[in-house]
Amino acid sequence: MLTRRQVLSTGAGFILALGSRPAAAGGAAGDVVRGFYDALLGAMKEADALGYEGRFNKMSPAIETAFDMPYMTRVAVGRTWTSLSDEVKDRLIDVFLQFTVANYASSFDGYSGERFEVGAEKALDDGRLIAFSKMIRTQDPPIEFNYIMRQEGDSWRILDILLDGTISQLAARRSEFTSIIGREGVEGLITTLEKKIMVLERA
Repeated sequence: MLTRRQVLSTGAGFILALGSRPAAAGGAAGDVVRGFYDALLGAMKEADALGYEGRFNKMSPAIETAFDMPYMTRVAVGRTWTSLSDEVKDRLIDVFLQFTVANYASSFDGYSGERFEVGAEKALDDGRLIAFSKMIRTQDPPIEFNYIMRQEGDSWRILDILLDGTISQLAARRSEFTSIIGREGVEGLITTLEKKIMVLERA
């Protein structure tokens, strides 16, 4: 059974306050979240048979499709981003993607009747929106996952997850990453994330 601590270990951070307009019924953005949940739930239901590597491989394309990892990496790295070469930026995007997938593969490692519900969407003042959702557990209270999203052409992409409904995962990553960069530089951040991925693989 997934505990709240396991779920929240995929990110923790700061409360994000955003101006918004009234919620509407779920639409195309919600469909992106549903597609991501389909892959996640499939990995959870086959967790033992797949093992960590199988869950990782199953979740990787779903996360790369649903999440705007270049944007999320740029925000998480902070002001240092503009001074980096394209090669270093690409390495950061790749290792952050691998780290994100590893967190899901490690944390969502079993199934005990959980299900995901995707609800209404609320437009934000800057053209983005929040897609509301929750994980329903059989013996514990639901956990809210609200997704900040924006449209790219005909597609919607996830920019941030508000864990427990309000806690910005991206803000947490930015605090963590900029602290590491301040102490050890960008190469230190890449090395730290690579080590974290190896720890998650062995967990």
